[in-house]
Amino acid sequence: MIVEAPRQNKILYSIPVKKGESFVLSYIHSVSKQPVKGTFSFTAQGKIKPLTTEFDSFGPGLPVVDGSTDYSLEDGIITVYHQEEPRDNIRLWVSPLTKEKITINGKQFDLTSFQQEPLLLNIYLQR
Repeated sequence: MIVEAPRQNKILYSIPVKKGESFVLSYIHSVSKQPVKGTFSFTAQGKIKPLTTEFDSFGPGLPVVDGSTDYSLEDGIITVYHQEEPRDNIRLWVSPLTKEKITINGKQFDLTSFQQEPLLLNIYLQR
């Protein structure tokens, strides 16, 4: 897995992974100030498949839970089960205020320690 800052033309992390493995992208929601966890897996085709999003309060950018959404509610945590197609990459802004990190194979990778200002990242599987 490659985590790069495309505007700086810099690779921040190169993390060894296997197809079929999963990882968690977690952060603190900028509005609700509550933790959010997204779980993703790598497909055999080298794409990233969204699996679930977990959160305890609604906020902008989080999945909407309605009659067409597959979700569960346990101990105050809403888990949304995604049905969308795998994607080539994940592009997101990270900031020390929202503390984004990736957890894979029991190891955590801080995505916000590279600069104090928000930073655009691109996450993808190197093919």
